[in-house]
Amino acid sequence: MNIKNINVSGFFKGIYSNLPNFSTLCGCRKKQQPELEGIQRNIEKVSQAALQAQNNLQTQNNPVQTLYPIPPLYTTQCTPVLPLYTSQCQASAPPPAEQEGTEGKVSPVGLHYRELTAEELPQHFDQTTTGFFFSGVLIKDKVLDTIIQSHPKSLQLINCKIEDRVISKLMLLDCLVNLTISDNVLTDSHVALLGPLTNLKQLTIIRSSQITSEFFRQMKIYAPNLETLLIREMILSDTAFEGISWLPQLKELRILRSWGFSKEGVGYLCKNPLLEKLSLWRCKNVNNKAIEKLARHPSLKVVDLTAADVTSGATQFLATIPRLSELILKESKIDDDAMKYLGGASNLKTLDCSYCDGLTEKAFNRTAPNSLAHFNLTGCTKVGNNALAFLAQRCLKIVTLILKNCPTISNEGFLKLANLSIGLLDLSGTKVTESGFEKLPKNSQIIETLKTLRLNDCPAFIEKGGNHLLKCQSLSEVRLIDSLTDPGERDEIIERLSTNSHACISVAAIKDES
Repeated sequence: MNIKNINVSGFFKGIYSNLPNFSTLCGCRKKQQPELEGIQRNIEKVSQAALQAQNNLQTQNNPVQTLYPIPPLYTTQCTPVLPLYTSQCQASAPPPAEQEGTEGKVSPVGLHYRELTAEELPQHFDQTTTGFFFSGVLIKDKVLDTIIQSHPKSLQLINCKIEDRVISKLMLLDCLVNLTISDNVLTDSHVALLGPLTNLKQLTIIRSSQITSEFFRQMKIYAPNLETLLIREMILSDTAFEGISWLPQLKELRILRSWGFSKEGVGYLCKNPLLEKLSLWRCKNVNNKAIEKLARHPSLKVVDLTAADVTSGATQFLATIPRLSELILKESKIDDDAMKYLGGASNLKTLDCSYCDGLTEKAFNRTAPNSLAHFNLTGCTKVGNNALAFLAQRCLKIVTLILKNCPTISNEGFLKLANLSIGLLDLSGTKVTESGFEKLPKNSQIIETLKTLRLNDCPAFIEKGGNHLLKCQSLSEVRLIDSLTDPGERDEIIERLSTNSHACISVAAIKDES
Protein backbone atom coordinates (compact mmCIF):
# COMPACT_ATOMS: atom_id res chain seq x y z
CA MET A 1 0.00 0.00 0.00
CA ASN A 2 1.35 3.37 -1.01
CA ILE A 3 0.54 6.05 1.57
CA LYS A 4 0.86 9.52 0.07
CA ASN A 5 -0.66 11.73 2.72
CA ILE A 6 -1.65 11.48 6.35
CA ASN A 7 -3.51 14.33 8.01
CA VAL A 8 -4.15 13.78 11.68
CA SER A 9 -4.42 17.36 12.89
CA GLY A 10 -8.22 17.44 12.88
CA PHE A 11 -8.47 14.17 14.80
CA PHE A 12 -6.08 15.11 17.59
CA LYS A 13 -7.45 18.63 17.69
CA GLY A 14 -10.82 17.24 18.73
CA ILE A 15 -9.34 14.92 21.37
CA TYR A 16 -6.39 16.79 22.77
CA SER A 17 -7.94 20.25 23.01
CA ASN A 18 -10.65 18.91 25.34
CA LEU A 19 -8.39 16.92 27.65
CA PRO A 20 -7.81 19.71 30.23
CA ASN A 21 -11.53 19.65 31.06
CA PHE A 22 -11.92 15.92 30.72
CA SER A 23 -12.17 15.20 34.43
CA THR A 24 -14.72 17.94 34.95
CA LEU A 25 -16.91 16.75 32.09
CA CYS A 26 -16.86 13.16 33.26
CA GLY A 27 -17.23 13.98 36.95
CA CYS A 28 -13.99 12.19 37.79
CA ARG A 29 -12.68 12.09 41.33
CA LYS A 30 -9.21 13.19 42.37
CA LYS A 31 -7.96 9.63 42.73
CA GLN A 32 -8.59 9.10 39.02
CA GLN A 33 -6.58 12.17 38.05
CA PRO A 34 -3.15 10.39 37.70
CA GLU A 35 -4.68 7.95 35.25
CA LEU A 36 -6.14 10.78 33.17
CA GLU A 37 -2.80 12.58 33.15
CA GLY A 38 -1.17 9.40 31.86
CA ILE A 39 -3.69 9.21 29.04
CA GLN A 40 -2.99 12.84 28.19
CA ARG A 41 0.79 12.25 28.07
CA ASN A 42 0.32 9.21 25.82
CA ILE A 43 -1.83 11.18 23.38
CA GLU A 44 0.78 13.94 23.33
CA LYS A 45 3.43 11.41 22.32
CA VAL A 46 1.24 9.78 19.66
CA SER A 47 0.19 13.12 18.20
CA GLN A 48 3.77 14.31 18.00
CA ALA A 49 4.83 11.08 16.30
CA ALA A 50 1.95 11.31 13.84
CA LEU A 51 2.84 14.88 12.96
CA GLN A 52 6.45 13.82 12.43
CA ALA A 53 5.27 11.04 10.10
CA GLN A 54 3.12 13.50 8.19
CA ASN A 55 6.02 15.91 7.76
CA ASN A 56 8.32 13.15 6.54
CA LEU A 57 5.81 11.87 4.01
CA GLN A 58 5.11 15.37 2.72
CA THR A 59 8.82 15.96 2.26
CA GLN A 60 9.43 12.63 0.50
CA ASN A 61 6.52 12.95 -1.90
CA ASN A 62 6.54 16.64 -2.69
CA PRO A 63 8.46 19.08 -0.51
CA VAL A 64 6.47 22.07 -1.64
CA GLN A 65 2.99 20.59 -1.95
CA THR A 66 0.51 22.48 0.21
CA LEU A 67 -1.68 20.61 2.68
CA TYR A 68 -4.63 22.68 1.56
CA PRO A 69 -5.39 22.07 -2.15
CA ILE A 70 -6.49 25.23 -3.93
CA PRO A 71 -9.25 25.02 -6.56
CA PRO A 72 -8.34 26.27 -10.02
CA LEU A 73 -9.57 29.74 -10.86
CA TYR A 74 -9.71 29.19 -14.60
CA THR A 75 -11.82 26.84 -16.66
CA THR A 76 -10.46 27.93 -20.03
CA GLN A 77 -11.05 24.47 -21.45
CA CYS A 78 -14.16 24.00 -19.32
CA THR A 79 -12.78 20.74 -17.93
CA PRO A 80 -15.10 19.67 -15.11
CA VAL A 81 -13.31 19.77 -11.76
CA LEU A 82 -14.63 17.81 -8.80
CA PRO A 83 -15.68 20.28 -6.10
CA LEU A 84 -13.23 20.42 -3.22
CA TYR A 85 -16.10 20.81 -0.79
CA THR A 86 -19.71 19.78 -1.29
CA SER A 87 -22.31 22.49 -1.48
CA GLN A 88 -23.67 21.37 1.89
CA CYS A 89 -20.40 22.16 3.66
CA GLN A 90 -20.54 25.16 5.94
CA ALA A 91 -17.61 27.44 6.60
CA SER A 92 -15.64 26.05 9.48
CA ALA A 93 -15.01 28.08 12.59
CA PRO A 94 -11.56 29.59 12.96
CA PRO A 95 -9.05 27.54 14.99
CA PRO A 96 -8.74 28.36 18.70
CA ALA A 97 -6.06 30.77 19.83
CA GLU A 98 -2.83 29.52 21.33
CA GLN A 99 -2.95 28.72 25.01
CA GLU A 100 -1.51 31.34 27.31
CA GLY A 101 2.02 30.63 28.51
CA THR A 102 2.79 28.05 25.83
CA GLU A 103 4.45 30.26 23.22
CA GLY A 104 6.89 28.28 21.11
CA LYS A 105 5.69 24.95 22.48
CA VAL A 106 2.05 24.30 21.64
CA SER A 107 0.42 24.88 18.26
CA PRO A 108 -3.07 26.34 17.77
CA VAL A 109 -4.43 22.82 17.21
CA GLY A 110 -2.92 21.42 20.39
CA LEU A 111 0.09 19.68 18.87
CA HIS A 112 3.67 20.25 19.96
CA TYR A 113 5.93 21.91 17.43
CA ARG A 114 9.00 19.94 16.48
CA GLU A 115 12.14 22.05 16.46
CA LEU A 116 13.65 22.27 13.01
CA THR A 117 17.39 21.70 12.69
CA ALA A 118 19.75 23.07 10.06
CA GLU A 119 20.68 19.51 9.02
CA GLU A 120 17.08 18.90 7.90
CA LEU A 121 16.85 21.90 5.57
CA PRO A 122 17.99 20.10 2.40
CA GLN A 123 15.08 17.69 2.82
CA HIS A 124 12.62 20.59 2.71
CA PHE A 125 14.15 22.38 -0.28
CA ASP A 126 12.74 21.96 -3.78
CA GLN A 127 15.03 22.79 -6.69
CA THR A 128 12.12 23.35 -9.09
CA THR A 129 10.62 26.21 -7.12
CA THR A 130 13.89 27.15 -5.38
CA GLY A 131 11.98 27.28 -2.13
CA PHE A 132 11.21 25.61 1.20
CA PHE A 133 8.12 23.86 2.52
CA PHE A 134 7.68 23.40 6.30
CA SER A 135 4.81 21.98 8.31
CA GLY A 136 4.37 21.79 12.08
CA VAL A 137 7.88 22.92 13.03
CA LEU A 138 9.46 25.52 15.31
CA ILE A 139 11.98 27.69 13.46
CA LYS A 140 14.60 29.29 15.68
CA ASP A 141 17.20 32.00 15.14
CA LYS A 142 20.12 30.08 13.63
CA VAL A 143 17.95 27.95 11.34
CA LEU A 144 16.17 31.05 10.06
CA ASP A 145 19.58 32.60 9.33
CA THR A 146 20.48 29.57 7.21
CA ILE A 147 17.18 29.83 5.32
CA ILE A 148 17.77 33.52 4.62
CA GLN A 149 21.30 32.84 3.37
CA SER A 150 19.96 30.37 0.78
CA HIS A 151 17.93 33.21 -0.83
CA PRO A 152 14.74 31.20 -1.45
CA LYS A 153 12.15 32.44 -3.92
CA SER A 154 9.35 30.42 -2.34
CA LEU A 155 8.52 29.76 1.32
CA GLN A 156 5.54 27.76 2.64
CA LEU A 157 4.93 27.77 6.41
CA ILE A 158 1.99 25.50 7.23
CA ASN A 159 1.09 25.54 10.96
CA CYS A 160 4.63 26.53 11.93
CA LYS A 161 6.06 28.76 14.64
CA ILE A 162 8.79 31.38 14.28
CA GLU A 163 10.23 32.86 17.44
CA ASP A 164 8.86 36.38 17.96
CA ARG A 165 12.28 37.81 18.70
CA VAL A 166 13.56 36.87 15.21
CA ILE A 167 10.37 37.46 13.21
CA SER A 168 11.80 40.75 11.92
CA LYS A 169 14.49 38.78 10.04
CA LEU A 170 11.86 37.82 7.48
CA MET A 171 12.44 41.23 5.89
CA LEU A 172 15.89 39.94 4.90
CA LEU A 173 14.27 37.47 2.48
CA ASP A 174 14.97 39.91 -0.32
CA CYS A 175 14.55 37.30 -3.10
CA LEU A 176 11.23 35.96 -1.83
CA VAL A 177 8.55 35.93 -4.54
CA ASN A 178 5.96 33.51 -3.14
CA LEU A 179 4.98 33.24 0.55
CA THR A 180 2.36 30.92 2.09
CA ILE A 181 1.40 31.14 5.78
CA SER A 182 -1.28 29.31 7.74
CA ASP A 183 -2.58 28.85 11.27
CA ASN A 184 -1.23 32.10 12.73
CA VAL A 185 2.41 31.87 11.62
CA LEU A 186 2.17 35.65 11.36
CA THR A 187 -0.28 37.79 13.34
CA ASP A 188 -1.21 41.45 13.71
CA SER A 189 1.45 41.85 16.37
CA HIS A 190 4.15 40.97 13.84
CA VAL A 191 3.21 43.66 11.31
CA ALA A 192 5.28 46.33 13.05
CA LEU A 193 8.33 44.02 12.90
CA LEU A 194 8.17 43.45 9.15
CA GLY A 195 9.97 45.56 6.62
CA PRO A 196 9.07 45.79 2.93
CA LEU A 197 9.44 42.57 0.94
CA THR A 198 9.84 44.38 -2.35
CA ASN A 199 10.06 41.26 -4.54
CA LEU A 200 7.05 39.49 -3.02
CA LYS A 201 4.50 38.90 -5.79
CA GLN A 202 2.25 36.20 -4.35
CA LEU A 203 0.93 35.82 -0.78
CA THR A 204 -1.32 33.03 0.53
CA ILE A 205 -2.95 33.23 3.98
CA ILE A 206 -4.89 30.24 5.33
CA ARG A 207 -6.89 29.82 8.55
CA SER A 208 -5.21 32.51 10.63
CA SER A 209 -7.69 33.76 13.23
CA GLN A 210 -5.18 36.19 14.77
CA ILE A 211 -4.85 38.14 11.53
CA THR A 212 -7.36 41.00 11.45
CA SER A 213 -7.99 44.08 9.35
CA GLU A 214 -4.84 45.78 10.67
CA PHE A 215 -2.69 43.16 8.96
CA PHE A 216 -4.29 43.92 5.60
CA ARG A 217 -4.20 47.68 6.11
CA GLN A 218 -0.41 47.48 6.55
CA MET A 219 0.06 45.21 3.55
CA LYS A 220 0.82 48.12 1.24
CA ILE A 221 3.94 48.73 3.39
CA TYR A 222 5.38 45.21 3.78
CA ALA A 223 4.21 43.92 0.36
CA PRO A 224 4.09 47.00 -1.87
CA ASN A 225 4.47 45.08 -5.15
CA LEU A 226 2.08 42.22 -4.42
CA GLU A 227 0.28 40.98 -7.54
CA THR A 228 -1.60 37.88 -6.30
CA LEU A 229 -3.34 37.49 -2.92
CA LEU A 230 -5.08 34.28 -1.86
CA ILE A 231 -7.07 34.14 1.39
CA ARG A 232 -8.71 30.96 2.60
CA GLU A 233 -11.01 30.17 5.53
CA MET A 234 -10.69 33.54 7.21
CA ILE A 235 -12.93 36.07 8.90
CA LEU A 236 -12.60 39.25 6.84
CA SER A 237 -14.10 42.60 7.76
CA ASP A 238 -14.94 45.37 5.33
CA THR A 239 -11.92 47.24 6.69
CA ALA A 240 -9.72 44.35 5.54
CA PHE A 241 -11.08 44.79 2.02
CA GLU A 242 -10.27 48.48 2.26
CA GLY A 243 -6.66 47.58 3.06
CA ILE A 244 -6.56 45.20 0.11
CA SER A 245 -7.83 47.97 -2.15
CA TRP A 246 -4.71 49.99 -1.31
CA LEU A 247 -2.41 47.48 -3.04
CA PRO A 248 -1.43 49.35 -6.22
CA GLN A 249 -0.09 46.33 -8.15
CA LEU A 250 -2.74 43.72 -7.23
CA LYS A 251 -3.93 41.80 -10.30
CA GLU A 252 -5.46 38.66 -8.81
CA LEU A 253 -7.52 38.24 -5.61
CA ARG A 254 -8.83 34.83 -4.54
CA ILE A 255 -10.98 34.66 -1.41
CA LEU A 256 -12.01 31.09 -0.63
CA ARG A 257 -14.56 29.94 1.94
CA SER A 258 -14.26 33.13 3.96
CA TRP A 259 -16.93 35.22 5.65
CA GLY A 260 -17.62 38.29 7.77
CA PHE A 261 -17.65 40.97 5.06
CA SER A 262 -20.57 42.77 3.42
CA LYS A 263 -21.36 44.38 0.08
CA GLU A 264 -19.44 47.47 1.20
CA GLY A 265 -16.26 45.42 1.52
CA VAL A 266 -16.66 44.04 -2.01
CA GLY A 267 -17.23 47.58 -3.22
CA TYR A 268 -13.74 48.62 -2.13
CA LEU A 269 -12.30 46.35 -4.84
CA CYS A 270 -13.35 48.85 -7.49
CA LYS A 271 -10.44 50.97 -6.26
CA ASN A 272 -7.87 48.37 -7.40
CA PRO A 273 -6.90 49.81 -10.79
CA LEU A 274 -5.17 46.67 -12.10
CA LEU A 275 -7.38 43.91 -10.65
CA GLU A 276 -8.14 41.42 -13.43
CA LYS A 277 -9.07 38.18 -11.64
CA LEU A 278 -11.45 37.90 -8.70
CA SER A 279 -12.60 34.71 -7.00
CA LEU A 280 -15.17 34.67 -4.19
CA TRP A 281 -15.22 30.87 -4.10
CA ARG A 282 -17.84 29.45 -1.72
CA CYS A 283 -18.23 32.74 0.12
CA LYS A 284 -21.83 32.21 1.17
CA ASN A 285 -22.48 35.84 2.11
CA VAL A 286 -21.78 37.11 -1.43
CA ASN A 287 -25.18 38.05 -2.88
CA ASN A 288 -26.66 40.19 -5.65
CA LYS A 289 -26.13 43.43 -3.72
CA ALA A 290 -22.44 42.66 -3.29
CA ILE A 291 -22.06 41.95 -7.02
CA GLU A 292 -23.83 45.23 -7.82
CA LYS A 293 -20.82 46.99 -6.31
CA LEU A 294 -18.64 45.45 -9.04
CA ALA A 295 -20.78 46.81 -11.88
CA ARG A 296 -18.71 48.46 -14.61
CA HIS A 297 -15.42 47.52 -12.94
CA PRO A 298 -12.87 48.84 -15.45
CA SER A 299 -10.28 46.04 -15.37
CA LEU A 300 -11.90 42.74 -14.28
CA LYS A 301 -11.56 39.90 -16.79
CA VAL A 302 -12.25 36.79 -14.69
CA VAL A 303 -14.89 36.38 -11.94
CA ASP A 304 -15.47 33.16 -9.98
CA LEU A 305 -18.69 33.03 -7.92
CA THR A 306 -18.80 29.29 -7.27
CA ALA A 307 -21.55 28.46 -4.75
CA ALA A 308 -22.19 32.14 -3.99
CA ASP A 309 -25.68 33.25 -2.95
CA VAL A 310 -26.36 34.95 -6.29
CA THR A 311 -29.33 34.71 -8.64
CA SER A 312 -29.88 35.80 -12.23
CA GLY A 313 -30.23 39.35 -10.97
CA ALA A 314 -26.48 39.43 -10.34
CA THR A 315 -25.77 38.72 -14.00
CA GLN A 316 -27.32 42.08 -14.90
CA PHE A 317 -24.41 43.77 -13.13
CA LEU A 318 -21.80 41.28 -14.31
CA ALA A 319 -22.79 41.94 -17.91
CA THR A 320 -21.82 45.60 -17.47
CA ILE A 321 -18.16 44.76 -16.75
CA PRO A 322 -16.65 45.75 -20.10
CA ARG A 323 -13.59 43.43 -20.14
CA LEU A 324 -15.23 40.35 -18.59
CA SER A 325 -14.07 37.30 -20.55
CA GLU A 326 -14.52 34.42 -18.08
CA LEU A 327 -17.37 33.88 -15.60
CA ILE A 328 -17.83 30.95 -13.23
CA LEU A 329 -21.33 30.58 -11.76
CA LYS A 330 -20.99 26.96 -10.69
CA GLU A 331 -23.58 25.80 -8.11
CA SER A 332 -25.23 29.23 -8.02
CA LYS A 333 -28.95 30.04 -8.00
CA ILE A 334 -29.23 31.43 -11.51
CA ASP A 335 -32.09 30.49 -13.83
CA ASP A 336 -32.95 30.95 -17.51
CA ASP A 337 -33.01 34.75 -17.17
CA ALA A 338 -29.22 34.73 -16.65
CA MET A 339 -28.65 33.88 -20.31
CA LYS A 340 -30.82 36.83 -21.30
CA TYR A 341 -28.78 39.26 -19.22
CA LEU A 342 -25.41 37.76 -20.21
CA GLY A 343 -26.33 38.20 -23.86
CA GLY A 344 -25.07 41.75 -23.43
CA ALA A 345 -21.59 40.65 -22.29
CA SER A 346 -19.89 41.12 -25.64
CA ASN A 347 -16.42 39.90 -24.57
CA LEU A 348 -17.50 36.82 -22.58
CA LYS A 349 -15.57 33.82 -23.91
CA THR A 350 -15.82 31.24 -21.09
CA LEU A 351 -18.91 30.48 -19.01
CA ASP A 352 -19.21 27.75 -16.36
CA CYS A 353 -22.80 27.08 -15.27
CA SER A 354 -22.22 23.56 -13.99
CA TYR A 355 -24.68 22.25 -11.41
CA CYS A 356 -27.04 25.20 -11.82
CA ASP A 357 -30.39 23.50 -11.30
CA GLY A 358 -32.34 26.60 -12.38
CA LEU A 359 -31.32 26.30 -16.05
CA THR A 360 -33.96 24.54 -18.18
CA GLU A 361 -34.90 23.81 -21.79
CA LYS A 362 -35.84 27.46 -22.21
CA ALA A 363 -32.45 28.86 -21.18
CA PHE A 364 -31.42 29.87 -24.71
CA ASN A 365 -34.84 30.53 -26.25
CA ARG A 366 -34.49 34.31 -26.34
CA THR A 367 -30.77 35.05 -26.34
CA ALA A 368 -27.36 33.84 -25.16
CA PRO A 369 -23.81 35.21 -25.11
CA ASN A 370 -22.95 34.89 -28.81
CA SER A 371 -19.25 35.44 -28.12
CA LEU A 372 -18.92 32.20 -26.09
CA ALA A 373 -16.11 29.82 -27.00
CA HIS A 374 -16.09 27.55 -23.91
CA PHE A 375 -19.31 26.50 -22.18
CA ASN A 376 -19.68 24.12 -19.22
CA LEU A 377 -23.17 22.76 -18.44
CA THR A 378 -22.10 19.81 -16.30
CA GLY A 379 -24.88 18.51 -14.07
CA CYS A 380 -27.59 20.82 -15.48
CA THR A 381 -30.14 18.03 -15.46
CA LYS A 382 -33.00 20.09 -16.90
CA VAL A 383 -31.05 21.15 -19.99
CA GLY A 384 -32.06 18.86 -22.87
CA ASN A 385 -32.34 18.57 -26.64
CA ASN A 386 -34.43 21.71 -27.19
CA ALA A 387 -31.90 23.82 -25.31
CA LEU A 388 -29.11 22.54 -27.58
CA ALA A 389 -31.14 23.46 -30.66
CA PHE A 390 -31.31 27.11 -29.58
CA LEU A 391 -27.71 27.06 -28.34
CA ALA A 392 -26.51 25.95 -31.78
CA GLN A 393 -28.32 28.87 -33.36
CA ARG A 394 -27.06 31.58 -31.01
CA CYS A 395 -23.54 30.52 -29.97
CA LEU A 396 -21.79 29.86 -33.25
CA LYS A 397 -18.25 30.34 -31.87
CA ILE A 398 -18.28 27.48 -29.35
CA VAL A 399 -15.21 25.22 -29.53
CA THR A 400 -15.55 23.54 -26.11
CA LEU A 401 -18.87 22.17 -24.87
CA ILE A 402 -19.24 20.16 -21.66
CA LEU A 403 -22.59 18.36 -21.32
CA LYS A 404 -21.50 15.87 -18.69
CA ASN A 405 -24.31 14.35 -16.59
CA CYS A 406 -27.12 15.95 -18.56
CA PRO A 407 -29.23 12.76 -18.69
CA THR A 408 -32.01 13.99 -21.01
CA ILE A 409 -29.67 14.83 -23.91
CA SER A 410 -29.89 12.21 -26.65
CA ASN A 411 -28.95 11.77 -30.32
CA GLU A 412 -31.62 14.30 -31.27
CA GLY A 413 -29.84 17.06 -29.36
CA PHE A 414 -26.36 15.94 -30.47
CA LEU A 415 -27.31 16.25 -34.14
CA LYS A 416 -28.27 19.90 -33.54
CA LEU A 417 -24.56 20.56 -32.91
CA ALA A 418 -23.48 19.23 -36.31
CA ASN A 419 -22.60 22.62 -37.81
CA LEU A 420 -20.59 23.96 -34.87
CA SER A 421 -16.76 23.94 -34.95
CA ILE A 422 -16.45 22.04 -31.67
CA GLY A 423 -12.98 20.74 -30.77
CA LEU A 424 -13.73 19.28 -27.32
CA LEU A 425 -17.09 17.63 -26.60
CA ASP A 426 -18.00 15.89 -23.35
CA LEU A 427 -21.11 13.69 -23.58
CA SER A 428 -20.40 11.63 -20.46
CA GLY A 429 -23.53 10.49 -18.66
CA THR A 430 -25.88 11.42 -21.54
CA LYS A 431 -28.06 9.20 -23.76
CA VAL A 432 -26.08 9.89 -26.92
CA THR A 433 -25.13 6.69 -28.77
CA GLU A 434 -23.02 5.75 -31.75
CA SER A 435 -26.11 6.00 -33.97
CA GLY A 436 -25.95 9.76 -33.50
CA PHE A 437 -22.50 9.83 -35.14
CA GLU A 438 -23.77 7.53 -37.88
CA LYS A 439 -26.50 10.05 -38.78
CA LEU A 440 -24.12 13.02 -39.00
CA PRO A 441 -24.17 14.45 -42.53
CA LYS A 442 -20.88 14.08 -44.39
CA ASN A 443 -20.48 17.84 -44.69
CA SER A 444 -20.98 18.47 -40.95
CA GLN A 445 -18.53 20.96 -39.47
CA ILE A 446 -18.09 18.95 -36.29
CA ILE A 447 -16.69 16.01 -38.29
CA GLU A 448 -13.78 18.17 -39.38
CA THR A 449 -13.05 19.93 -36.06
CA LEU A 450 -13.72 17.41 -33.25
CA LYS A 451 -10.43 16.42 -31.61
CA THR A 452 -11.37 15.26 -28.10
CA LEU A 453 -14.48 13.22 -27.28
CA ARG A 454 -15.42 12.16 -23.75
CA LEU A 455 -18.00 9.41 -23.36
CA ASN A 456 -17.42 8.26 -19.79
CA ASP A 457 -20.25 6.35 -18.13
CA CYS A 458 -22.07 5.77 -21.42
CA PRO A 459 -22.48 1.97 -21.47
CA ALA A 460 -25.00 2.11 -24.32
CA PHE A 461 -22.87 4.29 -26.60
CA ILE A 462 -20.94 1.63 -28.50
CA GLU A 463 -23.58 -0.07 -30.66
CA LYS A 464 -21.65 -0.75 -33.82
CA GLY A 465 -18.08 -1.38 -32.72
CA GLY A 466 -17.07 2.27 -32.67
CA ASN A 467 -16.68 2.40 -36.45
CA HIS A 468 -18.73 5.57 -36.85
CA LEU A 469 -16.39 7.55 -34.64
CA LEU A 470 -13.86 7.23 -37.45
CA LYS A 471 -15.93 9.71 -39.46
CA CYS A 472 -14.37 12.47 -37.33
CA GLN A 473 -11.25 13.23 -39.32
CA SER A 474 -9.41 15.22 -36.63
CA LEU A 475 -10.27 12.99 -33.68
CA SER A 476 -7.16 12.33 -31.58
CA GLU A 477 -8.49 11.42 -28.12
CA VAL A 478 -11.48 9.34 -26.97
CA ARG A 479 -12.38 8.63 -23.35
CA LEU A 480 -14.69 5.70 -22.64
CA ILE A 481 -14.22 5.25 -18.89
CA ASP A 482 -16.93 2.91 -17.49
CA SER A 483 -18.48 2.62 -20.94
CA LEU A 484 -16.89 -0.67 -22.04
CA THR A 485 -17.38 -3.45 -19.53
CA ASP A 486 -16.50 -6.49 -21.62
CA PRO A 487 -12.66 -6.83 -21.73
CA GLY A 488 -12.64 -8.53 -25.13
CA GLU A 489 -14.88 -5.94 -26.73
CA ARG A 490 -12.90 -3.18 -25.07
CA ASP A 491 -9.57 -4.36 -26.44
CA GLU A 492 -11.01 -4.79 -29.91
CA ILE A 493 -12.50 -1.30 -30.01
CA ILE A 494 -9.35 0.28 -28.59
CA GLU A 495 -7.26 -1.41 -31.29
CA ARG A 496 -9.65 -0.34 -34.04
CA LEU A 497 -9.71 3.30 -32.95
CA SER A 498 -5.99 3.44 -32.21
CA THR A 499 -5.07 2.23 -35.69
CA ASN A 500 -7.32 4.75 -37.41
CA SER A 501 -5.96 5.53 -40.88
CA HIS A 502 -6.09 9.32 -40.64
CA ALA A 503 -4.90 9.83 -37.06
CA CYS A 504 -3.52 8.00 -34.07
CA ILE A 505 -6.40 8.10 -31.60
CA SER A 506 -5.58 7.85 -27.90
CA VAL A 507 -8.26 5.77 -26.19
CA ALA A 508 -8.79 5.64 -22.43
CA ALA A 509 -11.30 2.99 -21.35
CA ILE A 510 -10.03 2.11 -17.86
CA LYS A 511 -9.65 4.40 -14.85
CA ASP A 512 -6.07 5.31 -14.07
CA GLU A 513 -5.61 4.14 -10.48
CA SER A 514 -2.10 5.53 -10.13
